[in-house]
Amino acid sequence: MRKSAVVVVAAGLALSACGSVICRREAIRAVLRAPLLTGEDALSDEMAGNFESDRDENPELEAIESAIEGQAIDGRGVSMWLQRGLNHTLNLTLRFPTPLRAGDVLPVVGVHSADRASWGTFPNPPAGLTVGLRLDDFVATSAGGTARVVGVNPLRVDLDVVAAGSGRQHAIKGVLTVRHESSTDSCFQ
Repeated sequence: MRKSAVVVVAAGLALSACGSVICRREAIRAVLRAPLLTGEDALSDEMAGNFESDRDENPELEAIESAIEGQAIDGRGVSMWLQRGLNHTLNLTLRFPTPLRAGDVLPVVGVHSADRASWGTFPNPPAGLTVGLRLDDFVATSAGGTARVVGVNPLRVDLDVVAAGSGRQHAIKGVLTVRHESSTDSCFQ
């Protein structure tokens, strides 16, 4: 009898620590298929980035979700960080103004560092897209081109960008897809 009481108490403590047996996980997922490398790697180049939360309320995740649904987020822009790190260091950050609407064509208006994971929002966005690109020893010091918003929820942006630096250029041409995902899992995983 005593042993079963201990098991019941332990189970109760485990459940109270979790809050419930089901936990909700929220994420923003971004994927870009854009060949940035030469040779055989160029055919299968896919970059991805995630912003995840396992809390029920995360103001930053909610703001990013609002932005990819085409809503303005109070004078703030939205930043996304994607990477591919197989045989090459490849980091790409994209910073957009909000709201983003289907049909918008945003000019590339500047560059920024790609070396820091920068998912989230930022104040005082410029009137266009800024780009950060690092590919091995290449770092973009200038960029030009456009980003055409194809749709929202999920956000789809057709990128036609050329980043330059160190006497080299890299084209970023492809469709960026950004979506909100939600799942429920056991808290005991």
